[in-house]
Amino acid sequence: RGHDGCLPLHMIMKLGRSSDIVIALLRAYPAAADEADENGLTPRHYVSKDAEIGKIDSQTAEALRCPAPCWEDRVIKDRSAKLHDLSIQDLELKIKCIEGMIKKRNDDIASTSMRIKKLMPIVEERKAEQLKRLQTMRKQTISTKKIQNYLANVESRIEKINSTLLSRKNDSFDRR
Repeated sequence: RGHDGCLPLHMIMKLGRSSDIVIALLRAYPAAADEADENGLTPRHYVSKDAEIGKIDSQTAEALRCPAPCWEDRVIKDRSAKLHDLSIQDLELKIKCIEGMIKKRNDDIASTSMRIKKLMPIVEERKAEQLKRLQTMRKQTISTKKIQNYLANVESRIEKINSTLLSRKNDSFDRR
């Protein structure tokens, strides 16, 4: 409180009334409209005096006629609206952020798809080369088996021949 127990709202009403300042003060402290100074006057008393002589504008008069609970409700509604607006802005910002992330992921996917398309011919070529190598290895395996079988047959024949020769040698040795 200032001089003569006046609140800022009392001083504004005594000195000069800008409706914007009066409304701002009422929003800040709605009960000020009903608090008396040391002379027992409330800011509402100035409205009735000045309204009679035309010194007060209609916005200021209307603002001070509104009861304190009404101002408290307005302040709560304004704060709720601001919070709501902030919540919406926050959500919009989050949505933009998520959209940006989705765009980046889509770009990454497109880039990866392009790289895959470029690599596919190389992969197919290498796959064909490996298939040819595998077929060659199978043929070699088959050839190796045939050679092993052939060698086994040759060894068997050589054994028979050796056996026959040995037996003839023994017979010829016995005859002597």
